[in-house]
Amino acid sequence: MHDRFLLLRRAHELQPMEHVLVETWTKTLPLLGEAYQATEAFFAVYEETSREDAEQRYQQWQNALSKDIRPFFTPLPTAMHNWNDEIFTYFDQSVTNAYTESANNHSRHAMSGPELLL
Repeated sequence: MHDRFLLLRRAHELQPMEHVLVETWTKTLPLLGEAYQATEAFFAVYEETSREDAEQRYQQWQNALSKDIRPFFTPLPTAMHNWNDEIFTYFDQSVTNAYTESANNHSRHAMSGPELLL
Protein backbone atom coordinates (compact mmCIF):
# COMPACT_ATOMS: atom_id res chain seq x y z
CA MET A 1 0.00 0.00 0.00
CA HIS A 2 2.76 2.46 0.91
CA ASP A 3 4.88 1.54 -2.13
CA ARG A 4 2.74 3.83 -4.27
CA PHE A 5 4.33 6.85 -2.59
CA LEU A 6 7.70 5.73 -3.91
CA LEU A 7 6.43 6.33 -7.43
CA LEU A 8 5.92 9.99 -6.53
CA ARG A 9 9.59 10.43 -5.67
CA ARG A 10 12.41 11.13 -8.08
CA ALA A 11 14.52 8.11 -8.94
CA HIS A 12 17.70 9.76 -7.63
CA GLU A 13 16.06 10.27 -4.22
CA LEU A 14 15.26 6.58 -3.69
CA GLN A 15 17.23 4.39 -1.32
CA PRO A 16 18.61 1.11 -2.75
CA MET A 17 15.74 -1.00 -1.37
CA GLU A 18 13.23 1.53 -2.65
CA HIS A 19 14.79 1.23 -6.11
CA VAL A 20 14.17 -2.51 -5.96
CA LEU A 21 10.53 -1.94 -5.06
CA VAL A 22 10.02 0.59 -7.85
CA GLU A 23 11.73 -1.75 -10.35
CA THR A 24 9.46 -4.58 -9.25
CA TRP A 25 6.35 -2.46 -9.78
CA THR A 26 7.48 -1.06 -13.11
CA LYS A 27 8.51 -4.45 -14.49
CA THR A 28 5.29 -6.07 -13.33
CA LEU A 29 3.19 -3.24 -14.80
CA PRO A 30 4.97 -2.04 -17.98
CA LEU A 31 2.55 0.83 -18.55
CA LEU A 32 3.29 2.09 -15.06
CA GLY A 33 7.00 1.80 -15.81
CA GLU A 34 6.61 3.78 -19.00
CA ALA A 35 4.68 6.49 -17.16
CA TYR A 36 7.32 6.61 -14.40
CA GLN A 37 10.09 7.00 -16.98
CA ALA A 38 8.10 9.71 -18.78
CA THR A 39 7.73 11.58 -15.51
CA GLU A 40 11.46 11.37 -14.85
CA ALA A 41 12.15 12.56 -18.40
CA PHE A 42 9.84 15.54 -17.90
CA PHE A 43 11.67 16.58 -14.73
CA ALA A 44 14.90 16.50 -16.75
CA VAL A 45 13.58 19.53 -18.64
CA TYR A 46 14.22 21.56 -15.49
CA GLU A 47 17.81 20.33 -15.30
CA GLU A 48 18.63 22.33 -18.42
CA THR A 49 20.43 25.63 -17.98
CA SER A 50 19.07 27.57 -20.96
CA ARG A 51 15.59 28.28 -22.23
CA GLU A 52 16.44 26.98 -25.69
CA ASP A 53 17.74 23.66 -24.34
CA ALA A 54 14.75 23.32 -22.01
CA GLU A 55 12.26 23.98 -24.81
CA GLN A 56 14.06 21.47 -27.02
CA ARG A 57 14.10 18.83 -24.28
CA TYR A 58 10.40 19.45 -23.61
CA GLN A 59 9.60 18.92 -27.31
CA GLN A 60 11.61 15.69 -27.27
CA TRP A 61 9.73 14.59 -24.18
CA GLN A 62 6.36 15.36 -25.73
CA ASN A 63 7.26 13.59 -28.99
CA ALA A 64 8.44 10.52 -27.08
CA LEU A 65 5.14 9.96 -25.25
CA SER A 66 3.58 6.79 -26.56
CA LYS A 67 -0.08 6.65 -27.49
CA ASP A 68 -0.62 4.32 -24.52
CA ILE A 69 0.44 6.83 -21.86
CA ARG A 70 -0.27 10.11 -23.64
CA PRO A 71 -3.85 10.31 -22.26
CA PHE A 72 -2.53 10.19 -18.68
CA PHE A 73 -0.32 13.21 -19.35
CA THR A 74 -2.88 15.34 -21.24
CA PRO A 75 -3.14 18.08 -18.58
CA LEU A 76 0.61 18.65 -18.66
CA PRO A 77 1.03 19.48 -22.38
CA THR A 78 -2.13 21.57 -22.14
CA ALA A 79 -0.68 23.63 -19.29
CA MET A 80 2.69 23.86 -21.02
CA HIS A 81 0.97 25.16 -24.14
CA ASN A 82 -1.21 27.65 -22.28
CA TRP A 83 1.60 28.96 -20.08
CA ASN A 84 4.59 28.39 -22.38
CA ASP A 85 6.15 31.84 -22.04
CA GLU A 86 5.58 32.04 -18.30
CA ILE A 87 6.99 28.56 -17.69
CA PHE A 88 10.06 28.90 -19.88
CA THR A 89 10.83 32.40 -18.60
CA TYR A 90 12.15 30.54 -15.56
CA PHE A 91 15.23 29.70 -17.63
CA ASP A 92 15.78 33.36 -18.48
CA GLN A 93 15.28 34.64 -14.93
CA SER A 94 15.94 31.61 -12.67
CA VAL A 95 13.13 32.88 -10.46
CA THR A 96 9.78 31.29 -9.70
CA ASN A 97 6.59 32.62 -8.18
CA ALA A 98 6.72 30.02 -5.39
CA TYR A 99 6.85 32.69 -2.68
CA THR A 100 3.73 34.38 -4.06
CA GLU A 101 1.90 31.07 -4.39
CA SER A 102 2.82 30.19 -0.81
CA ALA A 103 1.59 33.56 0.47
CA ASN A 104 -1.67 33.12 -1.46
CA ASN A 105 -2.09 29.65 0.04
CA HIS A 106 -1.57 30.99 3.57
CA SER A 107 -4.09 33.77 2.90
CA ARG A 108 -6.70 31.29 1.71
CA HIS A 109 -6.24 29.14 4.80
CA ALA A 110 -6.33 32.17 7.08
CA MET A 111 -9.74 33.09 5.67
CA SER A 112 -11.10 29.63 6.44
CA GLY A 113 -10.00 29.69 10.07
CA PRO A 114 -7.04 30.88 12.15
CA GLU A 115 -6.47 27.43 13.65
CA LEU A 116 -5.24 26.21 10.25
CA LEU A 117 -2.19 28.47 10.41
CA LEU A 118 -0.76 26.64 13.44
